[in-house]
Amino acid sequence: MKRRHWLFLIMNALFLMNSILSYGEEVKLTIHVDSAGSLPSLIDSSLMYQVTDLTLSGNLNGTDLRFIRGMAGFNWFGDSTPGILSKLDMKDVTIHASDMPYRIDVFDDWTSHSYTEDNKIGDAMFSDFSNITSIILPTSVNAIGNNSFTNCSGLKYIELPDAIKSIGINAFKNCSALDSIILPDSLRLLSYAAFQGCTGLKTVTIPSGITKISGESFADCTGLTSLQLPEGVTTIGGLAFMGNTGLTTVQLPNSLLSIEGSAFFKCSGLTSIRIPGSVVFIGKSVFRDCTQMDSIIVDESNAYYCSVDGILFNKTKTELVSFPNQHASTYTIPNGVVSIYGGAFAGCTELKSVIVSASVKTLGEESFRGCSILDSVFLSDSLNSIESYAFSHCASLLSITIPEQVTVIGNYAFWWCTGLIALHIKQATPLNLNSYTFYQVNKDTCKLYVPAGSASLYQSASVWSDFKYILEESPLAPEPILYDDITVLGRDGLIMVSTTKTARLQVYDLCGRSVYKNTLEGSSEIVVDKGVYIVSINGRPIKIMVM
Repeated sequence: MKRRHWLFLIMNALFLMNSILSYGEEVKLTIHVDSAGSLPSLIDSSLMYQVTDLTLSGNLNGTDLRFIRGMAGFNWFGDSTPGILSKLDMKDVTIHASDMPYRIDVFDDWTSHSYTEDNKIGDAMFSDFSNITSIILPTSVNAIGNNSFTNCSGLKYIELPDAIKSIGINAFKNCSALDSIILPDSLRLLSYAAFQGCTGLKTVTIPSGITKISGESFADCTGLTSLQLPEGVTTIGGLAFMGNTGLTTVQLPNSLLSIEGSAFFKCSGLTSIRIPGSVVFIGKSVFRDCTQMDSIIVDESNAYYCSVDGILFNKTKTELVSFPNQHASTYTIPNGVVSIYGGAFAGCTELKSVIVSASVKTLGEESFRGCSILDSVFLSDSLNSIESYAFSHCASLLSITIPEQVTVIGNYAFWWCTGLIALHIKQATPLNLNSYTFYQVNKDTCKLYVPAGSASLYQSASVWSDFKYILEESPLAPEPILYDDITVLGRDGLIMVSTTKTARLQVYDLCGRSVYKNTLEGSSEIVVDKGVYIVSINGRPIKIMVM
């Protein structure tokens, strides 16, 4: 037996020498590993770091995988090696459990050991191997662990076996060279962020056995241009397709029940989408920062949602769920709407002005977050709640009035509203606020107007006292002038105009000089000096004082 063993080693050595001679710098090996753990003895140590193309068959365990890692550029402690292995074919391999770790990670206060398991590509087994360009997995493998191929930035091709049932968390995260993937029909679990950051991925085939597209599964796959989810998918997880800027077409299945929060966040190439009749739940900010979106269509059979002029509402139209960015630059929320859903207008970079109708009671979280050119907001007196981040990053917002019935202003509600110059508060008693409610609002220049007799209360109240100028509103403060569905109000160096229809607007000073001229539909705030002005609306003059 010993003689036969030595003969086998000699034949392998001769084969290696022939490979080097035949291919120059490129070394291709085909090796059968009869006994798991014996691969290191079948490849001469002097050749370990010269092999570029390795085809294996037989049996492997932790000892063998540790050796392969070294050939591909990292040893079992994660230290770099001169290894240049780029192509690995393990189609006819069987992976066995062993007590020899293929990887050891040392942290400040603990050490992690990774061991092989039967028929599984283990956690982080090939992570960070930028040299690897092609891998064919064993046909016997039924699971891919967490982070198995994370940051394999050179990986262009991988062949998954038909037996695979699960793909772990971050399994192929940041495999930026991977341009296509066919997921086998056997697959049942596609875990969180499995293909996140695969920027080169152009096509993906998802099998019908998948019922959930987990959170961030295909986030930041900027090369994907179209997506068709198979019948059988019931859930799209939060941020599942976030940042897919190249995505222009999405077809949702009639089996779909739930679209979780921010599922299509920053899919800036999407122009429209159809919601099937089966959907019963849509999360917050689902289409946030979809800057080209102009319509959201809902199947008429849907019992929970509807679409009006391309805008997404709940079925009873008491809640505005999502407003497409390209729909309009000015908008009046319809009477009957009671609440603005979280993120409904978030990222609407084309929205300039909005009028909140008298029926609205609640502005949900992130309602208008990131509406970068929104400069005019009219809130109704019946509003009760402005929730967290409602107007955060609305940098163009100049002035806003908080109605008297508002009892809640949420955390970060006006975060980064850097353009705010006037804040009118109608509550005689200061509301309790989070210290970041007005973060990055310039409190040295933004004037805080409070009801007559309440300035001292605001000057001693937490957060409110940060404003340098706390001024009491005059009891004789000007009331808005109403004319033919047009509202005109002058105060704080502004002429504020809102209209539900197109109007010709021109503003003159008392010397007859024109200071503003435009055709208006919606709302506008015109910055002027204090004084008396003539506002001409469709040729009808109105005298107004700006204080």
